[in-house]
Amino acid sequence: MRLALLLFRYFPHGGLQRDCLGIAERLRHRGHEIHLLTGSWQGPKPHGIPVQLVPALGVTNHGRNAAFARRVQLPLALGRYDGVVGFDRMPGLDIYYCADGCFQALARENHGKLFRLTPRYRTMVGLEAAVFAQRHDTQILLLSERERARYQAWYRTPDERFHLLPPVIAHDRMRPPDAAERRAVCRSRLGLNEDGLAMLQIGGSISTKGVDRSIRALAALPPGLAARTRLWVVGGGRHRPAERLAAKLNVADRVVFLGPRDDVRDLLLAADLLVHPARRENTGQAILEAVVAGLPVLTTAACGYAPHVLSAAAGVVLPEPFEQAAMNLSAIDMLTSPRRDTWSANGAAYGRTQELFSGLDRATALIERLVGERAGPAA
Repeated sequence: MRLALLLFRYFPHGGLQRDCLGIAERLRHRGHEIHLLTGSWQGPKPHGIPVQLVPALGVTNHGRNAAFARRVQLPLALGRYDGVVGFDRMPGLDIYYCADGCFQALARENHGKLFRLTPRYRTMVGLEAAVFAQRHDTQILLLSERERARYQAWYRTPDERFHLLPPVIAHDRMRPPDAAERRAVCRSRLGLNEDGLAMLQIGGSISTKGVDRSIRALAALPPGLAARTRLWVVGGGRHRPAERLAAKLNVADRVVFLGPRDDVRDLLLAADLLVHPARRENTGQAILEAVVAGLPVLTTAACGYAPHVLSAAAGVVLPEPFEQAAMNLSAIDMLTSPRRDTWSANGAAYGRTQELFSGLDRATALIERLVGERAGPAA
């Protein structure tokens, strides 16, 4: 089959971008002709998979997204593809890989009526409706079961269009036999001594990932514990708001912004606690990666993968609505508790017994089947 995979923009350390490329490579290995169409590309291009740039001009992100959705229709029409798979919401998709939460629901929950008059709201809801509206037939590969109800509440999307995937994490996140050696090397490289403690946050956004909450928890540690503890923040994006907050709370010297990293596996082994107090998170891949790596997790019930922490008995899930005081107390307890070794062992064991690594393989098989069914026997 000849398949087009669409993505607004590609950059090397994005989770959605990694999933897109992983599925593209799996489909190619299964004998299909794959074409990646995107508005921009950063980093090396994949071997054996053509990348077609469809530049989309615009002052804002939503403006560029809408422009890409319009402009990509011509190369799609000329390409004579058997199937079109989108990793962002837009018209014309046969299949949508649903890594995002429902924008309509989030907009209603977090903004007032005036927001619904903005170009951003109208654009984003229009792109979302082009996938989920009842009158369309786009098939949806769902990463989080709880998002199904949110989408259906606004768009009445039929159940039969949803296909739930297992978690999407890499096997190399499992705790390796040489975990202790890797931990020591990584900690030494980052200047953390043997008695030091590290809280790790993967994802640098204050608004969604809750980096501000982690910084406040760090600032609330008692003096003796505070002197030993660092907060490592991994990820790109704008760090200035978080840096200003750290300076205001007098913990700037203990918050380390590491930027995008290729050594996340070693960081998971080197840290003592993953903090992921997200305000909203469709899944929260970092949560499950930490669990199987044997790193205790402190997260919120707003994350789709939070139930895995409870199932594995590998940490603490803070209830909604979020309370900063509860996180502060939990961080103190988890950094000092003798249960840390138990949480770690439980998480590593969970990774060895659960089907947690087959999401991309399952997505690949579903794309093959669904496109084949749509095209008919001659496909």
